[in-house]
Amino acid sequence: MTGRTMPPNKAMAENNPSASPVDAGYAVRYAQRTLRNEPDTGNVAPIQGAPNPKRWFTDALALLAGLLFPLAFAPFQQSWLAMLCLAALFYTWHDASPKAAAWRGYLFGLGQFGFGVSWVYVSMHDFGGASPMAAGLLTALFVACFALYPALAGYLSRYRSHARRGNASVDAPRPEGQHHQPASWTTWFHNARQLIGLGDLLKVTREKIRDAERPGLRSHAERGNDNGLCLLVIFPMVWILVEWLRGWLFTGFPWLQAGYSQINTPLGKLAPLAGVYGVGWLVAFVAACLAAFVCLRGPGRRWWPIAAGVLCLGLGQLPAPSWTQPAGAAIPVALIQGNIPQALKFQPDQQWRTLERYVELTQANWNAKVIVWPETAVPLFYHQLADTFFARLTQAAVEHGSDVLVGVPVGSRDGGADYYNGLVSVGTNVAAYRKRHLVPFGEFLPLKPLLGFVLNILQIPLSDFSAGDVRQPLLQAGGWPLLATVCYEDAFGNEGRVGLPEAAYLVNVSNDAWFGDSIAPHQHLQVAQMRALETGRYMLRATNTGVTALVGPDGKVVKQLPQFEAGVLTGNVTPMAGATPYVRYGDAPVVMLLALLWLGAAWMGHDKRVGGAA
Repeated sequence: MTGRTMPPNKAMAENNPSASPVDAGYAVRYAQRTLRNEPDTGNVAPIQGAPNPKRWFTDALALLAGLLFPLAFAPFQQSWLAMLCLAALFYTWHDASPKAAAWRGYLFGLGQFGFGVSWVYVSMHDFGGASPMAAGLLTALFVACFALYPALAGYLSRYRSHARRGNASVDAPRPEGQHHQPASWTTWFHNARQLIGLGDLLKVTREKIRDAERPGLRSHAERGNDNGLCLLVIFPMVWILVEWLRGWLFTGFPWLQAGYSQINTPLGKLAPLAGVYGVGWLVAFVAACLAAFVCLRGPGRRWWPIAAGVLCLGLGQLPAPSWTQPAGAAIPVALIQGNIPQALKFQPDQQWRTLERYVELTQANWNAKVIVWPETAVPLFYHQLADTFFARLTQAAVEHGSDVLVGVPVGSRDGGADYYNGLVSVGTNVAAYRKRHLVPFGEFLPLKPLLGFVLNILQIPLSDFSAGDVRQPLLQAGGWPLLATVCYEDAFGNEGRVGLPEAAYLVNVSNDAWFGDSIAPHQHLQVAQMRALETGRYMLRATNTGVTALVGPDGKVVKQLPQFEAGVLTGNVTPMAGATPYVRYGDAPVVMLLALLWLGAAWMGHDKRVGGAA
């Protein structure tokens, strides 16, 4: 620092070991400017704790991006917003510390789930019987918990790069016997060193001056390459791995995953190959390319990410191979939408009226080979009506050469005390499917001894089901085996492969009346579309109040009924044979590839440190 006059406040800091942290922090910044040959910006140190305009902007941007993210999904269908919102999030992570990136990921998650799954409040308050305060608190807790996943993605995305950048000044070896800790570890540690005292601070500054005279320091271009590595490799990779984690941890909640937003876009055609996580990675990678265009400096670094993003978008324009093919003649089907109000569904004096409505709608459609009633269409146990109602329904189905799939709670096969949310085949083949993947707090209660009071708050009928076996015999209807799912479990694509490729078509029964006139039924239909696309099979989706729909093997909705109207959706379904790559291998290839990329990125960072020291 020879040849330059030290400002008065810095001289005071040098001569006063008890100088305030403000003066100490100014001394560090002055030393750093000196090393870079930058002019001093003045004698007044910034006040610690003062608002940082850029920080507030990036925090607000992360929250806004999260709020807009659900608009990429049904019923809004603005698929381009998925890429734009993730690009904005990745921009806020660029050059952030792990702690700051986690906070911005959390803000994104608050917006994403606060808006995207706001229907949780509708279910708890309007139909679960919870008071507005209880429903609001439980919904807020739900959102706050799931916002931790984007926070985790932010922290992991910046952790490796921040560590590498923090160690950049010590890449070259030091003489034997000389050891020191790098001054630029995480922000909290750096601030803690400032509070120790000026003597330790000046020691750190002298270390930096000596390091600047050593060879082997990484250049600005190399640090730019690290930033590009984070944006284009680590950010999208970690985002999808955390989505995958959210899809199974604590029974999983795979809602609002990026891949679902592309069901009606060219990128969606890649779902039979790579599933929802593979499509989601392409979305995240294109988003990273957009963020890289803004964040990276230099024309070369800014334009090649855009070229890579355009190339990925171009993959969706390639002709899609036919992974599956028709296995037989089309089957006429009828999907019954009873539109029974949820408030009346389980009222004892309304149960027979409910059954009469379904019987009336069925009698007018005996020409269909497969007739599907929605989840818990019969609000009683199967064994309670086996010798009366179901005996007559079975006889009528046999006489007309039809099979009826009825959503009804069933008991265990061995006559035990357990009961299940089930789907029963009535007709030539009488059998039952027992739901495997249950909804926490809706169909079963985790940690029941501790959380038993929640059942009393929610007052949800039949909310203590047991889970069926993972592998069950396939139901038969219309002369073909089918893969059945009940309500929420069709959101788990990897689990839904069990029974394929033997099954010729898919059936999902649901009762989305629990969510009223919210966005949940539309999001659920979009999930069902992805399952049809991944497996290359027709999906028959029968619901109580909507959305009842017939989905083709390409994931497109062939026909659907309007919500909140009783009716019957008729159409033809072609049984399919063959298996898509996703049916054969599931999510494993994508997850393993991303995990290997993560290890590769870590190895590259280690190799750079070793190379710098060589």
